[in-house]
Amino acid sequence: MTKETHRFALSFSAGKDSFLALKRMVEDGHVPACLITSVMPIGRSHMHGLRIPLLEQYAESLGIPILFDTTREKFDRSMALETARKAKTLYRADASCTGDISLSGPRDFNLSIAREVGMTGFYPLFGMDEETYVRELTASGFTVMIKSLSAALELDELVGTKLDEKAISLLAQKGVRLTDDTTDIHTVVVDGPFFQHPISYRFGDSFHKGRFTMVDMLPVS
Repeated sequence: MTKETHRFALSFSAGKDSFLALKRMVEDGHVPACLITSVMPIGRSHMHGLRIPLLEQYAESLGIPILFDTTREKFDRSMALETARKAKTLYRADASCTGDISLSGPRDFNLSIAREVGMTGFYPLFGMDEETYVRELTASGFTVMIKSLSAALELDELVGTKLDEKAISLLAQKGVRLTDDTTDIHTVVVDGPFFQHPISYRFGDSFHKGRFTMVDMLPVS
């Protein structure tokens, strides 16, 4: 029996979970149709505050078109439906994919959007245990950078550095689980499998915002 394959729209944050989801989907025979990123009117993504030129650079390096909507301040259901329909019409996507791992609420929301527009919903990381996740992440070949950390962890020196095995160990000692979707860490992937070339960027100085210590990610031409 021939396995059914799909063209999928990937919910894209540029973080480690969206890239691991992409990796698993491609390994399973599916084809990326487009990236979907919600962007605020100020020209930054909702997820990690990435500027549009950086997001466009990801699309160019990955060879996957990107689809985003800059018309609304907050991401809502109507926006999600509109964007999913665009993915079907413009890029022939018949499936959607997210990197949700531990929270059923966001997964169920995205599944309901997929069903309403006639797509199949995929959640290739959902339910992964910490050991399997860390093993797959460290073996993936992705270069993962730490963009923000909870200041309460008192590990500000890790912000703007690579999420390597040493950093993962330090975070684990503080009780941080990388599989927790409400985690105190946010990352960006800047090179690895699927990239035609690394992302050209630099990090600005670290600063505090809310409960996080973070760095801005600036495009380099």
